[in-house]
Amino acid sequence: MSIQNKLIKGDIGAFEKVYNTYFQKVYGIILKYTRDQTFADDLLQDVFIKFWNNRSKIASDLTIEHQLFVLTRSVVFNFLKKSVREKQLMEEYREIHPVVNGARNDEFEQKKIQKLNQLIEALPEKQQKVFTMHKLEGLSYEEIAEHLNISKNTVSSHMTAALNQLKKSNILLLQIIFLLN
Repeated sequence: MSIQNKLIKGDIGAFEKVYNTYFQKVYGIILKYTRDQTFADDLLQDVFIKFWNNRSKIASDLTIEHQLFVLTRSVVFNFLKKSVREKQLMEEYREIHPVVNGARNDEFEQKKIQKLNQLIEALPEKQQKVFTMHKLEGLSYEEIAEHLNISKNTVSSHMTAALNQLKKSNILLLQIIFLLN
């Protein structure tokens, strides 16, 4: 049975083999375009999650490598388009709401920080801890994994879940989070 057929049938072992074979190549491509390890880590997980979730659409006449790279390209380009849109929105917001003697900006910043703290506190404990350590304290996934005695993949899963929850809570706030870095 081909690896494609095994994947389509939900064979976890086949998926692990594909992941172990291609994750470095996929990560390299993502890093080449994003130039940011944090985004590359998150997008790597997105690529393989989408690959697994859409395994029923795997074409048996195309190589796994080809299908993964097409998916990677799509995920990266969507991320880059979204990043450009977010930057444009922030610029437009700044134009509409100019700073008046710094006072308005300070008040607005305080409100953003308050809202961010509320949303972070609403996350489940592990997600909250991983998110805070990564985004606010600047620790890498490896450092967090070592500190919490969990795997890097678990750190990535918690981070992805936290970001997804924050996205649902407030898209503008997510922009603020990335501006903190």
